[in-house]
Amino acid sequence: CFEDAAGIAKARLAAWRANTSGLTGQPATKAVTDEEQTKHFEAYLRGTQRFFVVADQPGVGVVGFASYGPSHTKRNFGELMQLFIHPDWQRYGLGSRLVHAALEKMRGKAFCQEGIHIWATQGNPGNRVYDKAGLQLSGAQKFLKPGLSDTEVLVVEYIVPGFSLDSGGGSSSSSSSSSSCPTPSSASRPWPAKLGRLLQKHPRWATLLACSMAGLTLSSWRLSHGHSSVPPLAPDSVQGGDDEKPFDESSNIGVKVEVDADSLGFPAAQCLDGSKPVYYLRRGRGTGRKSWLLFFQGGGWCSHAPKVPLKFSKSLIEDCDERAQTRRGSTRWDPDTMNFNLKRLFSADPERNIMFHNWNIAFLRYCDGSSFASPAGQANLEAILHHLRSNAGMYVAEEVVVSGCSAGGLAAALNVDRIREVFPAGTKVAGLFDSGVFLHWARDDQEDLQASPGPNIWPLSESLRPAFKGHEARAPRACRDAHEEHGDTWKCFFMEYLLPHISTPSFILQSRYDTSNIRIADVDDPVQRELRWFGEAVDRRLSWAMSMTEGQHGLFLDSCFHHCMSWGDLQADGPGGPTQPEVFAAWWNLHVADQRVGYRPSSRWDHVYMSSDPDCTGDDCHLPLVSPCFSENCCPELDTHLSFWKRHFSDPSLSYRVET
Repeated sequence: CFEDAAGIAKARLAAWRANTSGLTGQPATKAVTDEEQTKHFEAYLRGTQRFFVVADQPGVGVVGFASYGPSHTKRNFGELMQLFIHPDWQRYGLGSRLVHAALEKMRGKAFCQEGIHIWATQGNPGNRVYDKAGLQLSGAQKFLKPGLSDTEVLVVEYIVPGFSLDSGGGSSSSSSSSSSCPTPSSASRPWPAKLGRLLQKHPRWATLLACSMAGLTLSSWRLSHGHSSVPPLAPDSVQGGDDEKPFDESSNIGVKVEVDADSLGFPAAQCLDGSKPVYYLRRGRGTGRKSWLLFFQGGGWCSHAPKVPLKFSKSLIEDCDERAQTRRGSTRWDPDTMNFNLKRLFSADPERNIMFHNWNIAFLRYCDGSSFASPAGQANLEAILHHLRSNAGMYVAEEVVVSGCSAGGLAAALNVDRIREVFPAGTKVAGLFDSGVFLHWARDDQEDLQASPGPNIWPLSESLRPAFKGHEARAPRACRDAHEEHGDTWKCFFMEYLLPHISTPSFILQSRYDTSNIRIADVDDPVQRELRWFGEAVDRRLSWAMSMTEGQHGLFLDSCFHHCMSWGDLQADGPGGPTQPEVFAAWWNLHVADQRVGYRPSSRWDHVYMSSDPDCTGDDCHLPLVSPCFSENCCPELDTHLSFWKRHFSDPSLSYRVET
């Protein structure tokens, strides 16, 4: 395993440089090169007194390691001597798994007859991996000088519980002749299942290579990282390639991946009924192999309040216990595959979907009823992100778009900044939020004089606040800080307040007359006036939110009667103008990829009306729509959207006279 020396050296230096200056108060390293460290570790690998367990990510190489061997200070003790994780791979549970693997490998070694111990720098946040493993502080401490520093640091001793705490170097007693190494006591902390059993059950992710001179044996172990049915990477997906073969409809399929969140360290992750988090994955191709679309599924919300307003459709707000018995609150009945042809954003047609047609697509199943904001919802998201990076190859992503529709659009907005943090600084990340605007009707300002939306509009905000109660801590920190003084952190669940505090460039697709907000739609003038007033409120509040940012966000606003589902149908800027996919691509190039091409340096596009009169000429034939359009001429597939609205959002006790 000498070839691992260079990877071990690189991981050690990167981790030391990133983390050590804060512990020593001095520059992180001496003037040491990768070559010198490589020779250093090659010498260890040739010897018989130090052994290594390394985490080797295919396509990347060594991303972390632990070393162990006979203790330098305690006779007949084994010692975990080093634990380093490359900064790009920290906070993904590797440290805990390497510690566990090293302790398992020490089992049976003659040098640890009396116990195992570890010397760790006092105050190092990384010490929590030893606490999680059930190790205990012995009370012993001393100063030592790390190999890459000129400054002494205080170190403390951890031991495996249940063995002698004597810190001296006395001889072993006659009663301690067993050659088996101890493992942490199950009484001190509930340990995971035995590593070998986990590895047999979950054979994916980082390969652990145990090297020693004793015959240079190579033990290939795989850590537990969830479900094993992740679709394989396309050929050359890490190295690149010129395979631009387009998808056909039969291959535009998402494969179900059930995430074993417990094994990843996220025990709180679960749906409302206790089932496991799930995502569906379609692999990218050609130039899209390193590009990812993360899509949050929508589907309303639920409340644990004693009384849920029955006047609302269950597509909007329902009781959480009832929701748990449906696919909106469970993944138990999820099929093995999903037809991605049914969602236009996932289309494999490069003419209709110019950006995402060949990207990797992960469809995140929504089953917590809180837009992933509850403790369980947040744990679901963390487990899925962990699994995507570790098992599905998302760690090599160069472009990432975080999207969602309706409650999923809100989830994407709540989490886009957090998701951006898991990628290296050079990764291009943006948000794409579809139909996620639900107005706060009790807003106190001079422009919105009505505290009620009127009888034809669902008063969603009055019931969304109780549904989000208790989840405020999951809202973005910047938004919470802005509203905490007045106790208004709940506002962060409304896009009009949230958008100014999202730092990741994000694009909004929104109808002024989103059908999820509409209780009654009628051709009568009073209803039309109320709808126009509602549309003006949506426009005004989004314009205000956009004005409070630094210009990094974009908006496509239309006046069609729909909720989601319009990707590629609507145009801006007159006949022949760009569709939403083209507008988003132009905005992406300008604001995210910084490639100054596209239609214009705009942050806002408006859907326009195009007259059906063949003799119409001039600007009057294509004006921005400021009234709801109930015509196929300006809003394609209107009948489909009306049918969807009647099934999911309309008040079923009323009749309608909508004309098309």
